[in-house]
Amino acid sequence: MTRIEWNADGSRLLAHRPGGTPRVHDLAGQVLVEIIPKMDVLDARWAGDRVTTIDVGHRQHWWSPEGAVVRVIDYGDAGKLAARARLAARGARVIRDDQMPVVTQPDSRPRAVWIHDRPAADADADISDDGRRVVIAASAVAESGRRQTTWSVHAPDDNREIHTEVSDAERLVFAFDVEARRLAYAAPMPMGPIGVVEVGGDHLLAYPEYMSGADAVSLDPRGVIAAFAAPGRIRFDDLASGSTLTLAIDGAPVAIAFSPDSRALAYLTDDGKVAVVPVP
Repeated sequence: MTRIEWNADGSRLLAHRPGGTPRVHDLAGQVLVEIIPKMDVLDARWAGDRVTTIDVGHRQHWWSPEGAVVRVIDYGDAGKLAARARLAARGARVIRDDQMPVVTQPDSRPRAVWIHDRPAADADADISDDGRRVVIAASAVAESGRRQTTWSVHAPDDNREIHTEVSDAERLVFAFDVEARRLAYAAPMPMGPIGVVEVGGDHLLAYPEYMSGADAVSLDPRGVIAAFAAPGRIRFDDLASGSTLTLAIDGAPVAIAFSPDSRALAYLTDDGKVAVVPVP
């Protein structure tokens, strides 16, 4: 999963693209640590002050702040369906579900730790940071002959579907807020759409019109500000006031993320650069 993520105290950034090297950056964009795995990494996230990764061999690694391996779990055959993975930064054991394969932490409230994309090449998925919600999208040709994407939000602890929508977009990217109460979505330029929903409820923001698309999306931790990034610009929508501001930037962002205090936004560009801008 292409991703940029702040650490808990907002002092460092973790950036990764599938098949690439996960890197820890300072807020000026300089590389502090490179994670050098033996196999291609599918997804990488913070786990406290460590980094945790899932690789193509279906193994989860934990890496020290200096980039050394400190723990490994091998999930073996549980990963046979996976082409990519989505990871939440928790320890795990395997629970297999043929409809929505997940790995969960079996505590009093089991939560997804990582999920496999469905076997179809035109499916996509994402997971909330705490593992309490999973969104899965699948694209198919409708009876009208147009391609549509159906996406749904699930609660992995009881495999309950809590929100479903259909979009004319062929591909969507998603972002939950920190409590997984709200979900932002976007389809690529130029057609869109972009929007934000209350999970299990109504749309808080919806722009299906021409030129509304974005290649990356993020919600601030409170779920109050949505950001949508496209080449050369980032759009900020305040869901409380209804105001919209657009910030010009250099490069084409492929991943964006709000800081823990919602005051800054980090972005990763298609050529691997990392930058931080203030939230207007």
